[in-house]
Amino acid sequence: MFGDAGPRYREKALALRAEQPPRTVRWATMPPVLNEFFRGMDDYDPRFGQAFYDGSFHDHDDHATTLAAIAVPALLIHCTWFRDENGILMAAMSGDDAERARSLIPDVRFERADSGHTFHFEHPRRYARLVREFTADTVGEVDFLD
Repeated sequence: MFGDAGPRYREKALALRAEQPPRTVRWATMPPVLNEFFRGMDDYDPRFGQAFYDGSFHDHDDHATTLAAIAVPALLIHCTWFRDENGILMAAMSGDDAERARSLIPDVRFERADSGHTFHFEHPRRYARLVREFTADTVGEVDFLD
């Protein structure tokens, strides 16, 4: 991921993690969103990622039934997605997945966002605007977000 600098980043990260108490790795040279991913690594269980990679995460969940059972208005924000060179989906939902979810959720507002997985972090103003508009339209107020 970091090319020739990878070994240096790994060595420094391991040294930081070895300190007592372990410190979250943060790099001044990285975009904030990448540091946000590193922050999440403190609690990350690799089996969670493996379950998505091998598909077993979905073994005991019927997504269509779950989505169709949503009984309140919902806001679905679908961000940029792609498949890597091995065909692995690098997002939460493909375009087809998003359209299927959109068709299954009874009362859904659908928004597209040109953003990565962390839309709320990458574009906080737009995210807040969408949530506030949705809340105002469905609940009639947004004071709790002020």
